[in-house]
Amino acid sequence: MRHKIAFLSAALSGLLMLAGCTVPASSGSSSASGGGSVRGVTGSSVKVGGIMYKTTTYGASVSGADLGAKAAFMEANAAGGVNGRKIDYIGAEDDHADPAANLSAVRKLVDQDGVFALVPVETYALGGSAYLQQKNVPFVGWGYLPQFCNNPYAFGFNGCDQPAPGSGGSGSPVVFGALAKATGGARGRSVFLFGSDDQVNRQTVAMVNKGAALVGYKVVGTDTTIPQTSVPSDWTPFVHKVMTADHGRPPAIVSSMMSTPNNVGLFTALRGAGYRGILTDSISFGPNLLSNRQINHAFQGAYVSTPVQTPDSKQPAVQTMKTWLQKAAGTTNLQYTQDMGVGYASAKVFLAILKAAGRDLTPQSFVKAGAHITIKNPISGDISFPAGRIGTNGCQALTQVRGSQVKQVTDLVCGPLVPMK
Repeated sequence: MRHKIAFLSAALSGLLMLAGCTVPASSGSSSASGGGSVRGVTGSSVKVGGIMYKTTTYGASVSGADLGAKAAFMEANAAGGVNGRKIDYIGAEDDHADPAANLSAVRKLVDQDGVFALVPVETYALGGSAYLQQKNVPFVGWGYLPQFCNNPYAFGFNGCDQPAPGSGGSGSPVVFGALAKATGGARGRSVFLFGSDDQVNRQTVAMVNKGAALVGYKVVGTDTTIPQTSVPSDWTPFVHKVMTADHGRPPAIVSSMMSTPNNVGLFTALRGAGYRGILTDSISFGPNLLSNRQINHAFQGAYVSTPVQTPDSKQPAVQTMKTWLQKAAGTTNLQYTQDMGVGYASAKVFLAILKAAGRDLTPQSFVKAGAHITIKNPISGDISFPAGRIGTNGCQALTQVRGSQVKQVTDLVCGPLVPMK
């Protein structure tokens, strides 16, 4: 599901000194303190690489997650590392949101680069998941894919967004907890939900349907027939469906979990047809909401949620994150994206589990440490495992596009959660 911005690489040698990067052994592995050869681990370093879609045929990119992870690892290295080891972050591979390319990139990271773990993982094409488990490679990222659920090697900074029915876990109504808090409650207000025509989005819309009702909203329609990677040339059928959804009238809220280009088309068509209700989006937070005139026009007045704190938050941890993002980018003139926060939050979860694993580090000791742990993470909300393997923490912050500004509406709001019975 997500987005934008590549990091700057000016003054590379200075950045490497700031990051405290180490030069790994040529084999990519060496003896840990307890003896034996462990891939990506030396006496003084742990090698980590990420995977995400930086470039796609339809313009979507989440490359900012790379910078976010780099910033968190620089911060950790400047404080002395973890259990006597610095993080040797080699950057992230681009899988182009393609499952085959993802598997190829995973094989490169593991077999050629010799990484200990993958951080961050932000893609909806995780074709290499089974290979990672086969090779005992932990990975941490945004847990919106089913591969983050019931997988001992997977850790979502927000838990598992796609819990199986009957698992005992909980899902999240995404934006609706924060929206109810921001707009005077939910009772009696009707909602129409849009999602893309893929398994993940269909599951998400089904769960959000239940969650919106739990908050107090009345869901009067859903549509998951629009492809993720193409934009309809004619929105008329969808607009008609919305405008008559609530007993012949338009609903109070239209909430979309589709890609930004699809939301631009949908929101523009709805406003052109006279829709005056609330529009919400769960994936598009970023500088394009202001810098791109077409997007800015389409999103005027829309509420945009994000699974991490916004840069306007007064939380001290956010100010610290922004400082390290600027150091990692080599500039103070940095446009924040939610994917930077996603990468940073993912790295923070990895670092917490790494610390709990102790000095005698192996994939098995890491997985064991992460199996029963509670992590305080003010950037994306606290997360506990094993609960995070069967459910989400349900945390979202809310913003609104107002003219040439994106204004914070709420800090992170966590819950309510939907039991997956």
